[in-house]
Parts: sequence; structure tokens; C-alpha cells
Amino acid sequence: MSWDIFCELYQVGARYRNAHIGKCDKLPEHLIDEGIEWCKKPKSLLIHGSSGRGKTYLTYCLLREAMRLYGLHQIRWVKSKALDDQILQAFSQYGTTTDTIRKFSEINLLFIDDFGVDRGSERTERDYYELIDNRWEHMKPTVITTNLTPEHIEKTYGSRIFSRLKDFKWISFEGLPDLRGENQCR
Repeated sequence: MSWDIFCELYQVGARYRNAHIGKCDKLPEHLIDEGIEWCKKPKSLLIHGSSGRGKTYLTYCLLREAMRLYGLHQIRWVKSKALDDQILQAFSQYGTTTDTIRKFSEINLLFIDDFGVDRGSERTERDYYELIDNRWEHMKPTVITTNLTPEHIEKTYGSRIFSRLKDFKWISFEGLPDLRGENQCR
């Protein structure tokens, strides 16, 4: 699948359609280097930091490069809230979330943006645990962005999810300036 087709199919916004790992000169070089290293051998990542620091942009860069290098046809990029909505809709419609969670568990490479924006509930924690545990168990790369601190992730989602996320490579965007409104990194 080409990048343009992916953008159309998954309705990637215009702001991210030109995302490219080699064209984001407003992010620190060490983050670009981390991204380039990841592209050589995709593994699970947790990218965290304050809003507007370039986390989502970097994930689109990684996704695009992974598609170019590996031709992965089974890649999905989803906002955490939209994923939670799909799970909730499946439960409301069918009384179970099994098929929806299985669908996201089986994708070769899954990107979840804005983890923690979803509805915080016991159901959310259980569903995310099942998804993350399935992907972790089968060593399927998952890239998660979040504004939550590590402590807040553990408090919100519990120790079972946090324990699995500790096997992810963590990349911090803390301390970086807000890129929004500056027309940077675009």
C-alpha cells in the first residue's frame, strides 16, 4: 500500500500527509535518530510528553518509513478515543468486545495516538489490558503516544498494563518547546 492510499483510506489529515523522517528539522536530532533506529527494526514504543511537542508527527514519520521499508500492508494508526469508541460500539451492539480487540491485536503494526484521552473506566482498563497483553504476548510492535506521565499511566490503567508497557522502549518529549502555532516541523 502506498502512503497516499494509506492517507486516503485512514483519512490522515493534511497536516500529517507530508510527514517524513528526514524532513522534520524542528525536533531534536536525538529524537530523529531514535526514529531512524526504530525503522531499522520496529519494536514497541511509548512516546510521552506534553501536548504539541511533535509526538504525533513523529509517529506518522515512523509509519510512513515502515511502509516504505517493509511494505507492511497491515498497519493501523488510530486515536485512542476512536479505538475506545469502536470497542464501546461493539459492546453496545453485540454484547462483546472480543472481535474488535482481536482485530486490533492481529494487525502487524499498530499506532495508538493520545493514549489516555479515552474514557477512564474499569471496562476501558480491561479492554486495553486485553489488547496490549495480546500484542505484547505475540511481540507485535505497538507505538503509543501519550501526554500522561509514567506514574499517571500506572494509576489510570493499573499495574498489569503498566508492567507490559515497561517492555516498550520509552521516548520522552518532556522539556521540548510547543511546536504548535510556530509552523515548525511541517
